[in-house]
Amino acid sequence: MKDAFPNLEELSIIGWRRPHNNTVSPIDISGFSSLRNVFLTGGGQVWPVLPPQVTSLSIPFVTAIDSAFSMGECSLEYLDISSSRVTEDNLVQILWRQGALVKLCARKLPLTSDRWLDAVRTQCPKLTALSVSGSHWVNDKTLEEIVTGMVSLQELDVTDCTNLTGIGIARLLQKHIGGLQKLILTGCHKVSDDVVEWARSKGITVENRYVSEGNSKGQKVRY
Repeated sequence: MKDAFPNLEELSIIGWRRPHNNTVSPIDISGFSSLRNVFLTGGGQVWPVLPPQVTSLSIPFVTAIDSAFSMGECSLEYLDISSSRVTEDNLVQILWRQGALVKLCARKLPLTSDRWLDAVRTQCPKLTALSVSGSHWVNDKTLEEIVTGMVSLQELDVTDCTNLTGIGIARLLQKHIGGLQKLILTGCHKVSDDVVEWARSKGITVENRYVSEGNSKGQKVRY
């Protein structure tokens, strides 16, 4: 296939699984010298052999990864693990030594432990954008733990993280003024309009439909 598409830059592999007899070998896509973006989704996976120049990897809805998988020499800039059901060990291994990573989408992850976030903080010092939208384990305390130590973080998406409150958001921003530049709060109905307006007065771009619709019911916060 690589001979037919020598300049292939993006590849999607959907629905490929390990047979019950465990005899299949990993798909080797390392020969695609121009490949930059890889999208994997489906059931239990035999991890492919990735070319080292891949910089973008998406594995949404993947339910299992071989315990012996390897990231090889890939140095990712973008990683999407949204709605994945892989183990936390898998996530830690994916994030290991990803020092070039600048954007991480981790929407609707079912995990409650922060061990994988420790890997983000220690292994991904250049991370500028993080999404944990739709993750109901995110609350005021865990949000502060998420951001603490992410020194390069500029954009945070907590859309539909309904356990967040205005008090928690205000406390977070007071500690990280000058770092965060954009905050996406759509669906966070416990965050009041005064917190959003205060954040905007500090030069932070805030997206929150409840402000424009006048539907925010969050507790008022004093500063």
